[in-house]
Amino acid sequence: MGFDAITTTELARGKPFKTGLAKKFRNRDDALLVLVDSGNLLSLGVPNPSFEIDTDADGKPNCWTFAAYPGGSGVLVSDGMHGAKRFRFTHPGGSGNGGGTLVSNVVPATELTRQYVGFCMYASVTGIGVAVLVNCYNASLSFISAASLYDTTAVPTTATLFMRSFVPPAGTRFMAIVLVGGRNTIDVAGYVYFDFVSLNALRENGSDWTIAEGTGTETDWTDKTSTTLYVPDLSGAIVLLTFPASVKTSNSAVTGYVRFRVGSNYSSEIAVAGLPYSEQICQMVLPLTGASATIMMQIKIPAGGATVYGIKNIARSSLIILP
Repeated sequence: MGFDAITTTELARGKPFKTGLAKKFRNRDDALLVLVDSGNLLSLGVPNPSFEIDTDADGKPNCWTFAAYPGGSGVLVSDGMHGAKRFRFTHPGGSGNGGGTLVSNVVPATELTRQYVGFCMYASVTGIGVAVLVNCYNASLSFISAASLYDTTAVPTTATLFMRSFVPPAGTRFMAIVLVGGRNTIDVAGYVYFDFVSLNALRENGSDWTIAEGTGTETDWTDKTSTTLYVPDLSGAIVLLTFPASVKTSNSAVTGYVRFRVGSNYSSEIAVAGLPYSEQICQMVLPLTGASATIMMQIKIPAGGATVYGIKNIARSSLIILP
């Protein structure tokens, strides 16, 4: 970062104000001005989305509040998945013990647009309880409800990017992301790591389209259902297509995958194990405009032994022009 941490010892009463401390204040002001001026501080919807800023060096990211479960702890560590840092929850094991929660500062929001949340996460052991929620508040910051976007013990043990979407309840004017690492209702010891947390409105200015449900048991990508998508003429630019889709499997122990393709251009994958349908966000680049194209849904279930289902039953989508 563009500044060094200022410790509580340096600010203690009676401590002389030295040149080194003055430089820290100056560097901090410079760095924060750059973040605000460039829009990076809020570009991912929540401040400090990759936990890079820890101005008091207490091991907790600025603009996030950590609360430990009994026996648990949480701290910033190196080797981030996005940037230099990541946040680590520690579940010590034992009945009633857990890691804790990390809650973002509230940010402005509205129920008029679908919201999507992205995050990188993995754990040192599968079976540990992990969840991601979004708390919704009214204009007076009174709690309305929480949207549960991810809640499972079938967690990955390698860094994985997740994207989820939801529509806030009526009256929503502010939201906060809640990360849960090592639920205290699950007696499994281990570490949970989070990074790169984003919260954005899905601006639904694209064409309306759906794709019928497709099912299968194939272990590799297989075309299933499709529709015709028209991409408006955008003066030859390429566009980023963002849209919600859903996936489920008939066996909660087996993960199924869904993706979409237009010709040889493929979307990001979405995945889940079990029921019900899990609505997630797909993105793909389309290097064509002013034309119609067939968009095909593909599914696979690599482990076999179950059926995977996919569907895009929400018409809305977003087209973002890329430079």
